[in-house]
Amino acid sequence: MLDQCFRKRYHNKLRYKGITEYPHYDVSGSRHKKTILLLHGIAVTRKMWIPQMISMSSSYRLLAPDLPSHGSRSHEKFTFEGAVAGLRDFLEERNCKNVLVVGFSLGGYLASEFAHQYPDKLNGLVLVSSSTDPKGYVTIPYHLLAFLYRIVSYKWLAKREARLWRSRYGALVAEPVIEAGFYHKAVPALEKEIGGKDFLSGLESFEKPVLVINGGKDRIFRRGERLYREKIKNLGVVVISKAGHRCLLDSPEEFNRHLLEFADSLVWE
Repeated sequence: MLDQCFRKRYHNKLRYKGITEYPHYDVSGSRHKKTILLLHGIAVTRKMWIPQMISMSSSYRLLAPDLPSHGSRSHEKFTFEGAVAGLRDFLEERNCKNVLVVGFSLGGYLASEFAHQYPDKLNGLVLVSSSTDPKGYVTIPYHLLAFLYRIVSYKWLAKREARLWRSRYGALVAEPVIEAGFYHKAVPALEKEIGGKDFLSGLESFEKPVLVINGGKDRIFRRGERLYREKIKNLGVVVISKAGHRCLLDSPEEFNRHLLEFADSLVWE
């Protein structure tokens, strides 16, 4: 009963704020506004971006798709080649040009690859909690998670995640994420897809502005900050001191402020 009450409140809030749900993506903001594409992290869905879609829709049009192996596309296998091509088609079908692409964790690595292959389609790039190439000891958490997810019940993992999301982020943020489901089953395959891949080299020739946003407590994904500063042109780095890996949800007001300032600073073509 408690969950149903929270979900009803959440959906009412969504309609009031003007977020429209389609089978594979959500959209907020007028189609006449400049577009921000939001790419979610591993094992969750597009619903993790709802705080940004609510607060930023007066200034921008925000698109949040489900990635392959997640949410409404859980039946699709995730590969970077396929996911990049899918983003290209997604934007072209909606006549979106020169967008700002914002990616969190897995979504950040996908955004990096997309920027490398289709730089002319981007107006800027924001990498959230994804400024370390997954090589060497950095891949240890991926290996551990993949091993854990092979031996532990997915139902147990989903219940555990639901408790964590509710305790950390509150009902109006947590319930849509929980309702959309958790996709831990995708992690072992994604670990093989991500581990050892070089995402930084492809960005060295990227000419558009880039912003890295990390949580101050996210030690693993902050380790590459210095190297990213050295290798990427037009790079800015923001560290949200009290936040962890999910800095966009740990400190949403501060995160949204930095994201809006960066978006407003771009020369939109």
